[in-house]
Amino acid sequence: MEEGSEQIETGKDRGYLLSAWALTLLLGGVDLIWAERIGLTFVGWSRVYCILIFLLAVGFIYRYSGRDRRLSDAGNYAALWVAFSAAGAISTYLAATFAMPLRDAQFVALDSWMGSRNTEMLWIAMPALIVTTIVSAFLPAVGPYVHYFGRQTADIVVLMTLRAGGAHTFPIDRMQGIITFPSFHTTLAIIFMYVHRPPSRSFVPVAILNGLMLLGIPSEGHHYLVDMISGAMVAAVCIAAVRRGMGPRAEIVSPAIPRERTARVAG
Repeated sequence: MEEGSEQIETGKDRGYLLSAWALTLLLGGVDLIWAERIGLTFVGWSRVYCILIFLLAVGFIYRYSGRDRRLSDAGNYAALWVAFSAAGAISTYLAATFAMPLRDAQFVALDSWMGSRNTEMLWIAMPALIVTTIVSAFLPAVGPYVHYFGRQTADIVVLMTLRAGGAHTFPIDRMQGIITFPSFHTTLAIIFMYVHRPPSRSFVPVAILNGLMLLGIPSEGHHYLVDMISGAMVAAVCIAAVRRGMGPRAEIVSPAIPRERTARVAG
């Protein structure tokens, strides 16, 4: 059997499938009782029932006819996803009826306490990746493993295939980083440390982890030293550009977390 052509054998993990259905039915039963007790009604079930009946029919017919086990598996698992998603969505609505005090103020305070700089990080990383991609197009390289030892790693195989006009189809969930120069890992490490800079309390652990990553880039990342230097330059340029574009930013303080609010939003 060729790689990637294996079928999901429902029979082998039928116990897991039945357990998942049992959990889904249990959750649905809890939803039903809970909704009835508090007076909530959920309508529009006819479409859900039609989809479930169709998917379960596909699973049943293709399983017991032996025509196509993959279609049988697809029908069974798709039906399970539909059923569990419906039960889970209802549960979120029911949970909201507890009407506990809103916690936005505490969450905002926690974000400030941690020193969150999500906007800054995003706007530095985006142009950094674009710049890295453009530079790599004009200054491609295969890295030290191939250059010195002739060992083509999986990412370099993809790179050389693209350069040779080979394969044109690539699974989106298996894509790899194929850039050698500049080192985007170096760029990201510096960006992460920068956006967690003091007074952010997360700076020390972030700096340690990313410092270790920087130490491992030459060997595990298959990069030359010049790759790392150029990656650091990309990070520095993009940080400077974003700082200039965003203007002066107020330093993050660590406000005390306010007491729990008891006010409730009127329905």
